[in-house]
Amino acid sequence: MSSRTNPLACAMEEESTYTYGDNGALELKSTGTKLLDSFTNLIKDTPADMVKEAVKQMILELSSKSEAEKGEYVHDIFMLAFHKRSTSKTSSNTLISDGEGCKNIYYEYILELYNVYPITIINLFRSGIPFVYGYWKDALNIWVKINELDMPAKEKYIKYNDFIKAFRYAMLTQRNIDLDVIKTTFSRTNIDTMNSEQFKAFLSTTNVNYSDISISNVGKFCVREGTSFDKSAYWYIIVKGEYRRENHVNYMLRGILKERVDNGVQTYPKDKSVPFGAKKFWRLSNARLDVILDVAETHFAGKTWSEIKIGHLPSLCYKRNAKGLINEKLKEKIEDGSEYVETGNRYPEELDRVQCREHVLEHMLSGKTVNSSQIYPHTIIATNGQRSPSTLEKQMMKAQWDSLLKLTREKMDTIKEEMCESMSMASSAISTGNVLACCDVSGSMTWVGNYPERPYDIATALTAFISELSNDDWKDISMSYSSVPNIISFKDNDRRMDVFERITTLSKDAGYSTNYFGLHQELLRLCKSKNIKEENLPVLLVLSDGHFDAQVELRYNGKRTTHHNIVSLWQNAGYQSPPVIVYWNLAGTKTSVQTSSTMPGVQLLSGASPSNFKYVLYGEMAEEVTKEVEIDGEIVQVKTKDIDPWQTFRIAMEQPYFESIRDILRSSEERELEFYN
Repeated sequence: MSSRTNPLACAMEEESTYTYGDNGALELKSTGTKLLDSFTNLIKDTPADMVKEAVKQMILELSSKSEAEKGEYVHDIFMLAFHKRSTSKTSSNTLISDGEGCKNIYYEYILELYNVYPITIINLFRSGIPFVYGYWKDALNIWVKINELDMPAKEKYIKYNDFIKAFRYAMLTQRNIDLDVIKTTFSRTNIDTMNSEQFKAFLSTTNVNYSDISISNVGKFCVREGTSFDKSAYWYIIVKGEYRRENHVNYMLRGILKERVDNGVQTYPKDKSVPFGAKKFWRLSNARLDVILDVAETHFAGKTWSEIKIGHLPSLCYKRNAKGLINEKLKEKIEDGSEYVETGNRYPEELDRVQCREHVLEHMLSGKTVNSSQIYPHTIIATNGQRSPSTLEKQMMKAQWDSLLKLTREKMDTIKEEMCESMSMASSAISTGNVLACCDVSGSMTWVGNYPERPYDIATALTAFISELSNDDWKDISMSYSSVPNIISFKDNDRRMDVFERITTLSKDAGYSTNYFGLHQELLRLCKSKNIKEENLPVLLVLSDGHFDAQVELRYNGKRTTHHNIVSLWQNAGYQSPPVIVYWNLAGTKTSVQTSSTMPGVQLLSGASPSNFKYVLYGEMAEEVTKEVEIDGEIVQVKTKDIDPWQTFRIAMEQPYFESIRDILRSSEERELEFYN
């Protein structure tokens, strides 16, 4: 409660705290900390200028912290970058990376951090550790962004040269490790001069299963001469005081080349051109890496589609090339009964392409899994131009959807077991997945972006996805809300709807307004009529752009956010509090928030990735507590789960798979980082 007594001062302080959303509902300008604001509002489509400003605000807020607080705070600034970037990866059945998979905002975030902590960022990327959480192409993408900066060559070189050299060092170091692994495997054979076809032919004569050779995927992103990255990821060498631009491959080779002199070897002179032999060696070495990695793009270019191993394809490659893999034209659907059902209609006369289609079908029919670790539900079911997919294309989508469900369930089971172990309870004693997805299908959800990347597309896909993740009590049920809230069953008699039917069913309720308050009224009506007890209420997962309609049902003199009204609504109906509510933000340009960082019984999550769903379990399994909430200057007792937005954020930032990042931070002596140990 405010300690101010002057009414004008109180009014001004109040106005500085609140704001109105696009649809008129009262919201908070901030959770109370810029860290949590960024965790909640930075998502895949957040514009670059907003990302940069968010990082600046976090660093500015850091300066106001005490010395005791600075260590954890600067740790969180760095961890948040990698949480936003991380994709789902496992090694030996252990999760080594997980997060929201946002690339572009991560690049802007890192470049802004570099302005303040250049040495720490250089040490991180020189170690190669950040590429565990994303992929090696991140280095090239950040590199290109640096080159696109509007700066004179000299200034750019002075500021970023050590950063670019860190990229080169990390990539070349890992590349050499991988080449040594291959060379050691075939130590009795001179493979250095073999091109890809010769190397493949050699492999066919050995007993070695080259898919068992363990190397990184850096070779996939070692740039080839004449490609777009060779031109855009250039850098400078200084020759006689002139900052001379050099293409990527030549610059990388200068990191390897040495010149023989009488006394031994020396760094290759900058005023000498890179020799042809070095470029040839670069090409042949990269070709061996490609063969061992079985890079799909090599098969595409070499017209060996039938040799592609469907189950080994990266998730995004599988999705992006789905129509090519099944030999179908991009914008045409093969109807059942068509003459092209067997061959596909893209290149029906080419045996290689037809066989690839057959292999995809065989893979689907055999029930084998496909990769789904780095893809989102809405991306899986997207089509070119919102057209209807063909039968085989649907099967491919369904296989990837089921694979992602399986992966997410495994994460949920791991979290449950870890929490039960910490509470000394048997995991079988607790039922998790008591979650009801609530999908915003209002008009504002279609205002930003284009299909399939609108908040609407993401919300409906995540709702369909979560309705299959929930436990038996809540499986196949959801709610939608626009003008009128609806309770939706994804069952047709006893038959469970597939993902495509679920999306269609959700779309039927699309409207223009965003009556989120009405959703709670409808749920309360049902709870009261059926005498539902508090312990049987599910966690409400609210998937929305957060622009709720101004609520007129409750009138008070003071300032009341939508969430405050929801608390009063449930308490007036005889409940001690609403269910645990997860506000899941899907708006890339949103700056306001629904609640403060300490609001009990609330979690704030965001983005298109189902990876964040695991944090819902922490709220669901938390103990019940009674806490005080201030509404209109009055203290209200709320009995709910011991979870709030800040606790959720802390859990995300302290995940054990970020330990290698922490090791680098601990060794840093840059501003504020000396407080972290």
